[in-house]
Amino acid sequence: MQEPYEVLDSYFLEARCQLLEIAAMLDRYDRAVSRASVGNTTGNGRINWLYESFAMLSETRG
Repeated sequence: MQEPYEVLDSYFLEARCQLLEIAAMLDRYDRAVSRASVGNTTGNGRINWLYESFAMLSETRG
């Protein structure tokens, strides 16, 4: 079983890369929304699901 610092050492860069990919996608989405006509920006509720997921992930675990 790995120690906590070993887990971070093993997975930190990969997780950081994935977070940057998500941030880039959200930026592209925001720019597309700003260019889109009104009524064509819902994303079928998926964007709300993503933000709800981010909120759950950002909760501090103790």
